[in-house]
Formats: sequence, structure tokens, C-alpha cells
Amino acid sequence: MQWTNPKAKAVLRYARKGIVCLQETRWTASTATNFLQTYPGFTVAHSPANETDRRGLSGGVAIIIPCTFRLLQEKEILPGKAIAAQVQTRTDQFWILSIYCHPQTVRADCEAIAHWLHINCTGDDPCFLLGDFNQGDTLFPDIRRRITEYAQGEDIIVDQPT
Repeated sequence: MQWTNPKAKAVLRYARKGIVCLQETRWTASTATNFLQTYPGFTVAHSPANETDRRGLSGGVAIIIPCTFRLLQEKEILPGKAIAAQVQTRTDQFWILSIYCHPQTVRADCEAIAHWLHINCTGDDPCFLLGDFNQGDTLFPDIRRRITEYAQGEDIIVDQPT
């Protein structure tokens, strides 16, 4: 990724203010390292993109965390599709998930996210989900209900444009 292009500049502008979740990054394993070397003062939790049959890259998710937060741990939920980061402030800690549900596997992706939330969001730390569900949340209302229930929350921004 060219860190001088307009999208990258916008990401950096937002990341200086708080946590940024990215989907469909098409990052390789070395992209996060490159980012950290170029822009110290951040931590990155990420799951690299998956290689396609045509040798392209699909998916990839990342959470860019400024130095005002501390990354306690990261868990890859779905390779290239979902990453969870447990983050701490001076007074609180919480989970934040960056999610990309692939259009061809959206139901299975949503099921896997619901399963992870059921096991890991026990109520001790709030869970915040951000991402591209590719209409999985509207196509499968039963899974959406479980995701909302397990995350112990509510959907506050529905159908936000890219």
C-alpha cells in the first residue's frame, strides 16, 4: 500500500484520533510491519488477505490502534476476514472486532462470528463490532439476533455507505 495516497492519508488522519478498523485491505503479512516502521506510535492487529485461485488477494482486515490505547491481545477469528483485539485505556478495556464477510461465504462467516462472540464476550469486557457484513445481517436475521445478543449490544449504524 502506498501510504501517500488519499485513502491512506484519510486512514492516518482518523487513526491519530482513535482506533480505526479496516476491511478488504488486501494486506500481506509484511504490510502491517511496513506500516509500523513508517508510522511509529501505532499498534496493528491484522489478518492478512487470502490468496485467490487466480493468485490475487481477497479480504484482509486490520485494526490500527494509536499509542493512547494498549493492545492486550489479538485473536484471528476467520483468516483474512475477522480479527479481534482486546484493547485497554487508562480506565477500561474492551474487545473491538474488524469484520469482512465474503459475499460467497457470508452465512458461514456470520455463524463463525456469532460462535466466537458466544464464547468470548462474557460480559466482562464490552465488544464493539465494525465491518462489512455484505448484507449477512439482513439476509440472516436469526444470526444477526444472536450476534447482537452475544455482543450484548445493539446495532447503532445500519447500512452505512462506504
